[in-house]
Amino acid sequence: MRHTIGILILLLLSGCSSLPKISEDAKYHQIAANTNGNFLSLFPNQEPHWQCGLNIHLDKIVERMKNHPIDPDIGKRKILISIHGGLNSISANVRRVERHYKAAIDDGYYPVFLSWRSGAITTLYDRYFGVRNGVDRSKWVTIPSAPFYIVSDLLSGVAAIPESIWDQGANFYNSHKNNLTGFYESDIRTRLNEFQSPEVFYTQRENEKSIFEQIGYGTRQVIPGVVRLASTPLIEGMADKAWTVMLRRAKTLVYRQQDLTYRGIGQNFGNLENLSGGLNDTIDCERKGKFYESGGPNGVVAQLFRSLRDIKDIQITLVGHSMGAIIANDIVNIFPDLPFSRIVHMASADSIRNFMEKTKPYLVNRPNTKFYNLMLHPLNEDQEQSAFGTAPEGSLLIWIDYLLKNPETTLDRVAGRWENMKWVVPLLSSEQNIHLKLFGLRQMMVYEDAPNQSFLEPTKHGDFGDYKFWREEFYWR
Repeated sequence: MRHTIGILILLLLSGCSSLPKISEDAKYHQIAANTNGNFLSLFPNQEPHWQCGLNIHLDKIVERMKNHPIDPDIGKRKILISIHGGLNSISANVRRVERHYKAAIDDGYYPVFLSWRSGAITTLYDRYFGVRNGVDRSKWVTIPSAPFYIVSDLLSGVAAIPESIWDQGANFYNSHKNNLTGFYESDIRTRLNEFQSPEVFYTQRENEKSIFEQIGYGTRQVIPGVVRLASTPLIEGMADKAWTVMLRRAKTLVYRQQDLTYRGIGQNFGNLENLSGGLNDTIDCERKGKFYESGGPNGVVAQLFRSLRDIKDIQITLVGHSMGAIIANDIVNIFPDLPFSRIVHMASADSIRNFMEKTKPYLVNRPNTKFYNLMLHPLNEDQEQSAFGTAPEGSLLIWIDYLLKNPETTLDRVAGRWENMKWVVPLLSSEQNIHLKLFGLRQMMVYEDAPNQSFLEPTKHGDFGDYKFWREEFYWR
């Protein structure tokens, strides 16, 4: 019981955190969303939260996009929209914006980075103190019920101990066996020879991990492996519930709860006391909003992409990392009239089925649009470590397939893993504009503007956002 109370106190204290500061120059190269898909101002003294502030923010972004120079080679204004994935705070993405936006501008783009709350603590907070069965509830409901939910999640993790031990052991055994026997490399090479379309680019140029490296790695996993026997059931019991909250947040970036009802249930409309006139002012701002559409989706993402219809002669590059690919699939499905020139999924956490149903139809109808699916080497995917090796082995995509979800078929597994995508290549063979890129174990890459500098290709799930991912030398060459 003391542990349960401790978790409660931790989450209560961690549920709300101060917003990060972003530089004035980068202000209109980002747009932030709260946990319900509404605008979250990072300049609250200049822009209010919610729809009132979103109107101001989007007007400024659209004005700047309209004044962005036309690229002389393509005769279009190049727009870059980047969406980060789960387990990211807004602060982390603000740092990413500050690191990348000038380089993207130098490359001729007008970049916009979407920031949304997907951190572990905030999602667990919502699981126990904010959301019940997909709907925001009053604290009068959630606080009394939170201990029951926490205990239930912990017990479900305990009940899954046999399955967890088996899955962790099987993953550890298979990853080492596949590498030591050369299965990964022979399987990849065989399939590359068989595939004619879609085009697959494998960057591996030798540099395989030696037998001694693998034995050393396995030896170092003995103690963390014992700890994982205890941590995996805990994570499996609680993290899968946090995962559903993260999915909810990704979906509300397009369709908000208040798109269904103004009054809603409990606190779904948020902290209206932060608005001078409360609900009436918000409704008034919606009526005046250029990009608000009555009867349509009006989350931050929906209104951002609706605003792009107001700009002539644009070419959009859409990049989604991890859970960002889930949002990217929804965008392409809802806005098929927008001119996407490139769609890049980096380690996609969405299912193959969703890609096939939401994005592939756009690619069929727009053969000049190019799609790129970037994936880690399967050994790096299998052996990724978190929490100094004490958390379950494998990347977030491994967790999704084996811990957080229970996929019904191969098509319901994540699209960002080679071990899944290699089976569905026949379903993509008729499309010449679909490209798959598989990174090597530890290959080096070079940017064209820095020919004397080399960088290690992504080897971990979270690495992708550190690169200039809008450049062809990263997403394809």
